[in-house]
Amino acid sequence: FFDLSIWGDESPVDDPNQLLGSDRSELIAIFEACYNLTQEPGYDGPQMIHVGGFTPWWYKYTVDGPGCPHCKHQGVETEWETMGVIGAYNAFDDSDACCFGSMANAAFYQHYPLPASFTQNKKPTIADLRERGFVDEEGRVKPAPYAAYYAGDYDGTAWLYSELRSKWDDPKRGSVPIGWAIDSELSMRFPVIYKYLYETRTANDYFISGDSGAGYLNPTLLFPDATTGRRGSSSVTKSGASAWISWNRAWYTKFDLSFTGFLINGNQGALTNESIVMYDSFSPHGVVVTVGHDPVASNHPGAAWLDAAGTPVLHTY
Repeated sequence: FFDLSIWGDESPVDDPNQLLGSDRSELIAIFEACYNLTQEPGYDGPQMIHVGGFTPWWYKYTVDGPGCPHCKHQGVETEWETMGVIGAYNAFDDSDACCFGSMANAAFYQHYPLPASFTQNKKPTIADLRERGFVDEEGRVKPAPYAAYYAGDYDGTAWLYSELRSKWDDPKRGSVPIGWAIDSELSMRFPVIYKYLYETRTANDYFISGDSGAGYLNPTLLFPDATTGRRGSSSVTKSGASAWISWNRAWYTKFDLSFTGFLINGNQGALTNESIVMYDSFSPHGVVVTVGHDPVASNHPGAAWLDAAGTPVLHTY
């Protein structure tokens, strides 16, 4: 958890006399130190860094709340600036924030024991889809309007804690198929709800992952830039792809996941082919990207395309 401003172009409201950019420099130094610890010889812990909390946007550092009406930057803008820094250090964000984005008693909930693995509803096969009239005898999807329902984003433990239960307990749940985009690594802080979800699911409830897999980060920041050799604005030159793949494989296996309902890349621009290829091994049933973040959208203007490994890349607008 941290309480420092990510912005280097204005002094934070809680420390207006600091040297300009000191908060940002200190925050980056913390992430760099944490990353370097994971690279030490003999270190055998997780290669990915779990960042708890988020910019306290309602109280300070952004113009969106009453705490800083003269700040330069908005909340979402601050979110994307934060994500544009931390991913370069193999860090993902588990964003607690103000009000309904807050959580109590996580230190207590985290000790709830979960089974070693979960099994969700069987995914439909081609034969199933053919029997239901969605696919013809040659395996082609029959032309018709289709809609897929995505319930998310549950990419932060606080959101999961405060917002999911009322939707899940709706008496109409189960009347239509829904992909519940609940990031699996959030079970580190709020494991209790996962047992409840898997035990009370209906035949129409499917679990998928939200952004951007087992943790919210910008995937292209896991790779060094081809021009600078560095990841983002950091000094890190080593790829984080293998760490991200190993991290996700473990969580997707534990919770029987195979689909990622949202890849976001913030201010880092379009996803690259290599960033999508990371998902082949743990998200083989597909990933969803916005057209603006699709690396080959101009060549594949339709609803979806397949990468070289056969992983579907679906478009959302």
